[in-house]
Amino acid sequence: EGKPALRRYTEMPLTYYQATARRDALDGWGLDEQVIFPNWGLNFGWYLQGDLASELVNISAWNRWAAEVRVDGGGRLRPVGHLSLRADLAWIEEQLEAMARAGITQVFLPLGLVDGRRMSHPDFDAVWSRMQALELSPTFHIGAFAERIIDDGWQANDVIQYMTTQSLVMNGLDAQLAVSDLILNGVFDRHPDLMWLVAEYSVGWLPEMAFRLDIGYDTHFAVTGKHNTDLQLRPSEYLRRNFRCVSFPTESPQRVMDAVGDILMFGSDYPHAEGQLDPLADYQGKVGDMGTHTENFYGGTFADAIDR
Repeated sequence: EGKPALRRYTEMPLTYYQATARRDALDGWGLDEQVIFPNWGLNFGWYLQGDLASELVNISAWNRWAAEVRVDGGGRLRPVGHLSLRADLAWIEEQLEAMARAGITQVFLPLGLVDGRRMSHPDFDAVWSRMQALELSPTFHIGAFAERIIDDGWQANDVIQYMTTQSLVMNGLDAQLAVSDLILNGVFDRHPDLMWLVAEYSVGWLPEMAFRLDIGYDTHFAVTGKHNTDLQLRPSEYLRRNFRCVSFPTESPQRVMDAVGDILMFGSDYPHAEGQLDPLADYQGKVGDMGTHTENFYGGTFADAIDR
């Protein structure tokens, strides 16, 4: 509409948008490195509502800038690349190869059906194969996407549509559905080295999810006499082998890891309103002693997953 932004970047603290300023702040926060997500990219899917051409322009622009951030960050900033599975394979491969050349290691993927197809659909196997070959980690992050798990009718009265109350109360529901699809339909048998990261979708559901994956797989076989996909491992084993998840400090991550193993990582969500202003110290103050999980939780698990 030609209106100015409510707040311009230049009116914000430099650490909100300038790579060198963010890099230089890390020492004061006690951090060696930091992962950075495409803030606008987490939500524009809902605003654009399937306008693929506009999505690809925005995605391409972010990925080019992410390559610059990787350089300006001096190896300490890890911007996450962005991808749409609705694009054609040639465009996808071009983006993935550019990310790999730039030293980017993670690829943010919007959650939801892709033109009616589940993410485990054979149409996308070429994408997972290319990611595996380039050692790129597909990554989920909470956001507002064109195809939402919770139908709009359940949240039509919300005062803000890109982050509704229902989506926050039910946080993790869409991630569980996607994780279940990927595991039960054999993506990790076909691509065993894919390491999938999940950020800001909470983690309290993981122990129950491990149980439900196995019981659902077994019960379906007991009823039908066959599996949709015959898996090489128990379904819950893929959850522990191929997924790493970021925990909020309020979720008692120690207890979750006691149940599912060291597959959790700390994250600050700086500079969002619910984030940690002093990322490491604030988080540690809320979580307390992590015991034997400490080294993995505060960097080891992430390093092993990404720099494999």
